[in-house]
Amino acid sequence: MPTGCSTWRMRISASESVALWLAGLPPETKRRVRAALKELAGSGQGLDVKPLRRKLEGFYRLRLGDYRIVYHLGTPKTICLDYVDVRDVVYEAFRRLRALRERPESTEARRSQRLPGRRF
Repeated sequence: MPTGCSTWRMRISASESVALWLAGLPPETKRRVRAALKELAGSGQGLDVKPLRRKLEGFYRLRLGDYRIVYHLGTPKTICLDYVDVRDVVYEAFRRLRALRERPESTEARRSQRLPGRRF
């Protein structure tokens, strides 16, 4: 039995919009995304990951071709996938979505607003 060596995986949790996006992908693209997410949950080595700055500090982005997945570390063992979109719009759309979620409004008012983002 090996000693001093441990492997652990993080749990991945996806927002509803990310889950819908993933479910709607073509099979080959879905395999590629799932393989990247599995690697992210493991060592994360070899992936194009960068921390975001300024108003999105505390979040990270995973680059997968033309797509960017924005995520944060929820607990020490959980990666929370927050948003996904193409590079041209992902950061601004996620910043606006995050600002809407943090507004001190009633839940009913938030439900009646249309959130920015891509519909899948």
